[in-house]
Amino acid sequence: MQLIKALHSRIPDTMEREQLPLTAEGFHQFNQAAHEHENTEFRVAGQALIHLGIRNQELGHMEEDWLEDGPHGLQVRIPRRTKCWKDGGCQECRDDDNGAPPGFWSPKTEHGARVIPVPSDYQNHYLDEREEIELPSLLRSWLKLNGPMAMSRNKVRHIVYKLAQETKIHELQGRGLVERTISRDPELYPDIYVHDLRGSWACQCIRSECNRFRVRDWGGWGDVSMLNKYVRFVGGGNGEDRIKY
Repeated sequence: MQLIKALHSRIPDTMEREQLPLTAEGFHQFNQAAHEHENTEFRVAGQALIHLGIRNQELGHMEEDWLEDGPHGLQVRIPRRTKCWKDGGCQECRDDDNGAPPGFWSPKTEHGARVIPVPSDYQNHYLDEREEIELPSLLRSWLKLNGPMAMSRNKVRHIVYKLAQETKIHELQGRGLVERTISRDPELYPDIYVHDLRGSWACQCIRSECNRFRVRDWGGWGDVSMLNKYVRFVGGGNGEDRIKY
């Protein structure tokens, strides 16, 4: 626990800078790092974050009851409110002001309660091919065997931090593998946060020409206009031609 705290004392909170989604190549590299990691918990967390577009504590509180079979396969149903995995509520639940009673967790916004399809494959736009992923079976087996994910905000950040190290994100950034670049302190490499993966997922949906209203619902946004910045990241200009209506 002290090691995790020490690592994260060097990592600013996500919201201290603009969101920086990964490009198609960066997405491919991060997915590969998560898929090949020897620690199953890292594999589950990394792939869930980049393929579901979920927020930090949506992953941290995920449990088996959230999984259900949908018309096109496995899906995650994030509830409007659920009992926290920790008796009395974890630190995040105590700190968040989302209207949940003591000992309960709720999503960040009213639109956060939603259903997200869990993909069994995705279009790898870097390699220009369909690529199978293990996330549906991995989520089922992990949650069945281990119970709730039970991850603090810092633990989720730590996992992303370590996967980013293995992905050599700082080298990817130097080669233009994030959608935009900003000046960074070398001490903060590898510079990728949980919210960047959420943005990477949104950009991936846009590259794949997903219906924008579905992406809005899957991402838990209240308005389609929230996707405009991701359209600009991916397409340049307004990029509307990249999204199916």
